[in-house]
Amino acid sequence: YSENVAPMPPVAPTRSTKKPKLILILIGVIVGLAIFFATSGGVGSDNGPYTKPVKDMVAGMEQSDWDLFISAFPPKYAELANTGIQMMGVDKDAYLKEKIDTELGDDYGANLKVQVKVVSKKEITGSDLKEAEDKYNSQTRTDETFEKMYELKIKENIKGDKTSRVKYEKIRVAQIDGSWYIADTDVD
Repeated sequence: YSENVAPMPPVAPTRSTKKPKLILILIGVIVGLAIFFATSGGVGSDNGPYTKPVKDMVAGMEQSDWDLFISAFPPKYAELANTGIQMMGVDKDAYLKEKIDTELGDDYGANLKVQVKVVSKKEITGSDLKEAEDKYNSQTRTDETFEKMYELKIKENIKGDKTSRVKYEKIRVAQIDGSWYIADTDVD
């Protein structure tokens, strides 16, 4: 759904992997969406508790702060991503900054200005919630339990030296053990 896809934080191999190698799961879409928030100054008028992970992701991107950025994602996944970064032997904050610069510079140019606003939310319930949980756990090789989930529609006003665009994206946030996290950005 997004033309700007950057690699997601690498995930450490599972025990079934014979050779140690990095598994890249979901992060391409998440970092691609997160990059749009990098200079936005945050989320629009919606301040429900489910917007906290989006705000943390935004702040992490703005500050090139990997720990803050990855805190927006469920703990088990964040642990796998942190292990993947350690295995790569790279500076995690520099890795994040490089992804922002690489993806946005080519498409939009310098002097990027982005405004982001949550324009709607839809609660995901019942079998749809279970299906989203199963998809997430399959893709991330984790076993999270989603207590609640919202699909947020986000309006992005993106302007750089080369081009400007208004885009709409959807992102899902899930409540896990009482806290909210980004659980899916691959939403139709």
